[in-house]
Amino acid sequence: MMTPRFLPAGDCALTIELGDTAQLGLSLRIQSLCQRILQRSLAGIVEVVPALRSLTVHYDPCRISAAQLRVALLPLVMEAAAVSPKDFDASDEEVPPAVRRWSIPACYEPEHGQDVGEIAAASGLSPWQVTALHACVS
Repeated sequence: MMTPRFLPAGDCALTIELGDTAQLGLSLRIQSLCQRILQRSLAGIVEVVPALRSLTVHYDPCRISAAQLRVALLPLVMEAAAVSPKDFDASDEEVPPAVRRWSIPACYEPEHGQDVGEIAAASGLSPWQVTALHACVS
């Protein structure tokens, strides 16, 4: 088990590495850490993105600095790093992490969706079919 590392990821994200290789126990630690961070509702955290061996925390630098975020997360990271893989039962059903649904407005009227006609011509579809595929409407 490696010592957790805090790595800057641009000017408003921090990546926390808990291991060197992707393993089930490590992935479960990452998921546990993700849930602990979300349950804390720390001010300034915008999004938490788990990966197989790391977790990236996106934050608002106007509300919290990288240093303050490290201090706030350190106890949670140390708890997650100390959890033994034996503490997890891989046969248990996984609890899915909290999911956000993103809604991106789109307008397909000719004055706003100027490329719909070009895409339709290039793909051999009608403008309506292009619009339906883009909007995931069947």
